[in-house]
Amino acid sequence: MISSFVILRSLKNSNSLIHFLKRRWLRLFPSMFICSMITFVFCQNFQYFPYKTLHDFLPSITFIQPEIFNLTGSNISFIDGSYWSLLVEVKFYIFISLLYFNKKLNKHIESIFAILIILNFIFNLFELRFIYIIKVFQFISLANYLHWFLLGISTFRYFYDDSQNSFFFLIFSIIITSAHTILFENNIFGVNPLVLFFIINLLIFSFIYLATFSTSSINKFSFLSYFGKNASYNFYLLHQNIGVILIIFSSFIFEDLLPFIPIFIIILILFISLLIKYLFEDPLSFFLKKLVNAK
Repeated sequence: MISSFVILRSLKNSNSLIHFLKRRWLRLFPSMFICSMITFVFCQNFQYFPYKTLHDFLPSITFIQPEIFNLTGSNISFIDGSYWSLLVEVKFYIFISLLYFNKKLNKHIESIFAILIILNFIFNLFELRFIYIIKVFQFISLANYLHWFLLGISTFRYFYDDSQNSFFFLIFSIIITSAHTILFENNIFGVNPLVLFFIINLLIFSFIYLATFSTSSINKFSFLSYFGKNASYNFYLLHQNIGVILIIFSSFIFEDLLPFIPIFIIILILFISLLIKYLFEDPLSFFLKKLVNAK
């Protein structure tokens, strides 16, 4: 939802498909490479997570899902389980950029998303998702996540492109997201459907409300803006495996402070994320930009 909103702005500031994809790769790869290495080394010395091999770096450095590599009979997995969502994002970047830079399809992006979402809803409703060809369709098209992406796209286009049609797609995506979550994902969250409905719509309308603010208004919250820009991506890449290990070990050392340990770990990982950016990510990004632009 947030990523699709932000990506529309990035697409508008890109000259071409190649330019956009190059910028995305230069933004994602350095941190992914560095944080994957840190997570690999860190977790190899603790028994809380399955043992990883160098082959498990492949999804991180190629942004290709493990399932593709495992078609050859391999047993490759993510260095950190949370990385699965980033690869969904990467597929979305490719998909949306192909549509955006096609003059004939650009004006119909929301319609294309809506058609795919409706098809997928029908497949799930009638439990056709277990059919192999439907599984392939869902895997390639990101069908189970498109309603979230459409929320971000239609919100951006309604508020910033002044597209009146986008209001219809915004309402559509709110309804379909609520229905999809309650009908097909409630077993994942394990909460009362009415509570889930309330939570989902609270998140959606909070996002839409924040989207009405201009960038300059958001930047007034300089502290949040600073960490959002400089630490959020690294924080995401480190928070799961390393966060869990730090919480476990801190609970042994600071038994009397258990309620405060998660807060302390969040602050610690934010600080580590900033160190990684300035000490490792920025120099690697600078080197890769020179390398890519030299060609």
